[in-house]
This record gives sequence, structure tokens and C-alpha cells, in this order.
Amino acid sequence: SFYQIAVQREDDGQGGSRAMHDLQIGDPITFSAPKNNFRVKTDAPAVLLAGGIGVTPMIAMAHRLHRIGADFALHYSIHSRAEAGFLDDLATVPWAKHVHLHVTNDGTRADLAAITEYSPGAHIYTCGPDAYMTAVLDAATANGFPEGDRHLEYFTAPEQPEYENYP
Repeated sequence: SFYQIAVQREDDGQGGSRAMHDLQIGDPITFSAPKNNFRVKTDAPAVLLAGGIGVTPMIAMAHRLHRIGADFALHYSIHSRAEAGFLDDLATVPWAKHVHLHVTNDGTRADLAAITEYSPGAHIYTCGPDAYMTAVLDAATANGFPEGDRHLEYFTAPEQPEYENYP
């Protein structure tokens, strides 16, 4: 019934994040219908591994998997709680028991070898920084996850429009 938008302000960026942060309630925005190039299989157990803002598509997947009663776990890896998004939301979602938070600064860094232990039929999904996704996929491969059961999504910045007040 609503969209939740998470954008980290980048003052040294090209202006898009500043423009988002300067929006006021009631300001008109234009957007397209959501697109999904990272579909989760709903008939197989899912291990969702997110690094940083890569948690964004994982939250949508987890909502869907919970809604249909599927077997899943969401592992969210962050450096510190201060720079993480969605922590309050993840603590209160109806599927909070499926969330596993791994915080480097708290000494609870993710043990990828253990998390990616292969279970026949399971699928593994990852999104986050390239180094994180590479480490996840390397661990999953070493643990026997077949190529077709390993899924990832890269974040790529779309072409930046010119913003009137943001050079």
C-alpha cells in the first residue's frame, strides 16, 4: 500500500541523493512501476544474504516468503549499527525470528562457510558490495550449491538526470 525509499545522502555525489533528502511531504515525484530482475523461488528453501544496503531486495523477498509460509533465513551483514538501514523495521516484522544480524563492530561478523552450508533443493540469494557477494558465492560454491541455485544482484547506478538545483 506504500513505497518505502531508503537513500543515503552523499554530499559529494552527483546530486540525486541530495535531491531525495530535500524532498518535503507533498512534493510530487515521478517513478515507474517496480521491476524485478531478481526473483526468489517460492517453492524452495531460501538463504538470503545481504551486505549493507543490499538488504533492500531481501526485505521484499522475505515479506513474500513469509506471506506464503516458505522456509527462509535472512542474514544481514553490516559494519556498524549506526550505518545500517532498516534495523527498526527488521526488529518488528512478523518474520523477525528469521533475521540474523551480523555486525562487524560488535564482533558478530557472518561465518559465511557455516551460513552457506548446502541443503539439497535450497537456493541462496545475495546482494551487496561486490567483495561481499564474491565471498558469499565462493562459500556457497565450496559448500556444494549448484550454479543454478546461487543468485545475486548487482546494484548499478542508473544514468543520472540533471537536477536543477544540484550541479
